[in-house]
Amino acid sequence: MRILFVDGNPSAEDDVFGERLAAMEHAVGGHDVTSFCLRGKAIHSCIGCFACWIRTPGTCIFQDDHVELLCSFLKSDVAVFASPMIAGFYSALLKTAIDRVIPLALPYIELADGECRHPLRYGRSMPKLAFLYEPEEDTDAEDLRIVSTAFERFARNGHTRFLFARPLSDKSGGGAPCD
Repeated sequence: MRILFVDGNPSAEDDVFGERLAAMEHAVGGHDVTSFCLRGKAIHSCIGCFACWIRTPGTCIFQDDHVELLCSFLKSDVAVFASPMIAGFYSALLKTAIDRVIPLALPYIELADGECRHPLRYGRSMPKLAFLYEPEEDTDAEDLRIVSTAFERFARNGHTRFLFARPLSDKSGGGAPCD
């Protein structure tokens, strides 16, 4: 199985987050693991120009480091996104990267499972999705419901499944996150 870990931690000083994520990546031994750290990468925010749908189909106008992330994403069976919770949500860095996945969809809409969705450009489902987070002191059940719902929608729109959201420090899962 090909597993992509996307590190959305904006802080270079957060050694605990990095150590826990590295341990999780190591825990999935026997799989083809790729890591992509967003911090320090040049990834522009989506500006909603829809050039990736119309003018340059499948390609964003910003030729930045996100191209590498999209290639890894498309080659993966599972994409594990990781971020500290910041103000009740995942980091803006991770949100920017997720927003830029739009070129993987086509611009028109089809009815699928009773909902309107964009078909996928490359004819295959996106990888299954998972989310690892480091809670803030005041992270509550509502914050986690909102984040999980956002990932469930991302998965549904990508014609795939959302596997789980769980704390990066959670040892109760009994093994690797993608087993």
